[in-house]
This record gives sequence, structure tokens and C-alpha cells, in this order.
Amino acid sequence: MNKCTNQQETGWYVHRSCWVVSMWLRVALVCGSLNACSDETATPTPVPASETAPNWAMPPPPLHPTPRENPRVLGIRWDVPPAFEWRQTTDALRSGEYTALDARVLVIVSYAEGSVPGGIERAARSWSWQMRPPEAPAEFATRTVNGLAVATVDVAGRFDADGSDWGSGFDPMDGQRLLGAAVHGPRGPVYFKLVGPKDAVAELVDDFELWVDSLAPVEEEN
Repeated sequence: MNKCTNQQETGWYVHRSCWVVSMWLRVALVCGSLNACSDETATPTPVPASETAPNWAMPPPPLHPTPRENPRVLGIRWDVPPAFEWRQTTDALRSGEYTALDARVLVIVSYAEGSVPGGIERAARSWSWQMRPPEAPAEFATRTVNGLAVATVDVAGRFDADGSDWGSGFDPMDGQRLLGAAVHGPRGPVYFKLVGPKDAVAELVDDFELWVDSLAPVEEEN
């Protein structure tokens, strides 16, 4: 009787032990699967930096670059006086650049497709605010050139264009002069801004006037 009882108890313990081991194995398998899933969720496959980071070394080219020959943009053409030399721009916000007098003077050509709040007069006035402070009140004028409305500005002083089309981190320069012309073209305004030392700009006033007087509409699209 005792022998039978001992055998029954031994069988019960063996069965119980097998059940416990089986349960632990199931728990281990489930936990392993959960950990694998959580690891996959927490640490996705990394993407190479070359596919995510922008390439700052190569800025995008202008959408409407100014050609060296027969310059034009957004339906506006102009003649470049001999005093100015065309230069390839690397700024996507500019259409073109010109220099004069050994690069002491820079001319920036830019544009804005479509209508702009405030029109060309506001653009001309906004340029005068880049002289902080101006040596004298800015001179503004409007006229019609070959059927195109043009607003101009002439102002001198301490040139501070930080955050404008000269970019951020710009160091202010004293004794500068700015000549600007904003023209209302068939596809949007086009801007011409000349900046340099006052004595250098004084030599180019007539040339810049010839530049503005040459502005004319063209049918070809850029």
C-alpha cells in the first residue's frame, strides 16, 4: 500500500514538474518574441546620412538664372554697360550678379514671380532701410521705361543687410551707397540693386542710369 502511494506521489510530482517547466518555456518564448518586437520598434534600420542630410556644399541654382549674353528674366531684358562684368551667382535667391571697378561694386539681380504686396515702390523703400543710419534722406522716384513701371532709390550711409538678400551674418560697412531699381514686368517684379563705396558708386551713376533706361519687355520666357 505504501509502495503504491509512494509511486502515485512520485508520479504527481513528476507531472507537476513537467507542467511547471512547460509553462516557463512558454513564458520565455513569449517574452523573447515581445523583446524582439520592441527592439525592432525602438531601433529602426538607420538611414545613411547621405540620404537624409541636405548638401550644404552645393546650393541649388537659381530658378531663373541671368544668362551672360542677352540677359533677361521673367519677360524683362536689359543692356549691360561696359563698366559691369557678369559673374556666376551661387545664391539661389539671386538671378544674377555683376561687378565693377575691380569688384568694389556689386549689382544683384533678383525677382519675385507673380504679384508682390506693396508693389515695386515698397521694394525700393525697403532697400533704403538697409542704410542704418542713412547719411541723408533717401531719394525715391518713379518713371516709365519702354512701357514698364520702374521705381528707383538712391541712398548712402552705413550699409547693414543682415538677413536680407546679402544673407545672415553680414558685417555692416560704413560709407556705402545704394542705387536700386524695381521694375514691374509681365511675369512679376525684377530687382536691380547696386551697392559699393560712395566714391566708386559715384563713378557708375550714369552707367546705372543707362542700364535702367535699357529695360524692356520681351516675349521669350526664361
